[in-house]
Amino acid sequence: MKCAIIYFSQTGGTKKVAQAIATGIQAAGLPVDLFEMHTIDTTLLASYDVIGIGSPVFYYQIPFNVTDFINALPAQNGALWFAFVSHGTIPATALQSITLSLKNKAATVLGCHHCYADGRLPYYPYPTLTTGHPDTLDLEESTEFGKSIARLTLRARAGEDIPSVQPAPLPKEERWVFKELDLYQPKTLRAMLPPLHIDANRCTTCGICAKICPVGGIDPLSNPPRIQSPCIFCFRCSMDCPSGAISGDYALAMVVTPASTARHKKSVDAARTEGRFTYHINLNDIQYDTPLFVQQDIKRKGPFKNYRLNGAFKAMRYAAHRLGMRDAIVWMVRIKLMVTGQWNRRTDLKNYY
Repeated sequence: MKCAIIYFSQTGGTKKVAQAIATGIQAAGLPVDLFEMHTIDTTLLASYDVIGIGSPVFYYQIPFNVTDFINALPAQNGALWFAFVSHGTIPATALQSITLSLKNKAATVLGCHHCYADGRLPYYPYPTLTTGHPDTLDLEESTEFGKSIARLTLRARAGEDIPSVQPAPLPKEERWVFKELDLYQPKTLRAMLPPLHIDANRCTTCGICAKICPVGGIDPLSNPPRIQSPCIFCFRCSMDCPSGAISGDYALAMVVTPASTARHKKSVDAARTEGRFTYHINLNDIQYDTPLFVQQDIKRKGPFKNYRLNGAFKAMRYAAHRLGMRDAIVWMVRIKLMVTGQWNRRTDLKNYY
């Protein structure tokens, strides 16, 4: 018997979790093959006794390249699978989404696992609440999950009927996410988040951006350069460009970062009280007026805009606290559409949901 673990990992967090799960499965005597999602030949999956799939959580859900991968699978006819995700502060509905997609392919889902991981976005300050994760505890839990999957696999292959699992419901303090999932669909994200552009004067055509884009959405050599076509809004191209040639106007996105972080902190503090989370940062190091893209520009010693927020944006930040995140995000999109001349009073935001 043997196991395959397929994963998509942008910055290495999901890969570490996959490796820890593999360690647990191997400890039970089952060999494991690890595959990055874009390298796997899905015609070979039928030769494995159990298959795992792992993904990071982007904007409270699974990025579309992972969803597309699952949807492209042939019918599984009861094949044994398991799912895992890495996330910043909450897994949201990611495991429910993966599990449902696998069940729609007639797979048997043996188990689900989620794990804290570091996260980076250019318009958020760095470090984040979960910087330093996955830590030793996270990886130990992942290894134990792997051992449990190995035991279930052995029982299933011995003839026992193992029913598919259902992911645990979200804790009460995280159920607000159900009210906002419609705000994080691709079209809404494109309206809310800044478009990126490539500065030809700073671009060295090194090709790193094209290489690291998980959906092939960048070609710096085309005329004009192609970027964000398509896009999962990970912004890794912007953060990892060595010359700082890829950028966007992040000022509007910065509006909700304090309110968003405060809300997420409630979730990790609840996990900390239960012994499931440890801070590896000094919370005073989270500085909202110097987000990651400003920190990176300072390190490059190149030109960068002063994004210290003016009175209008400070008022919007206050509104994000008072109105709630959903209304704040709706107004962010509305203001952006007004500024760019795309807003229509009659349709308002209906075309973006």
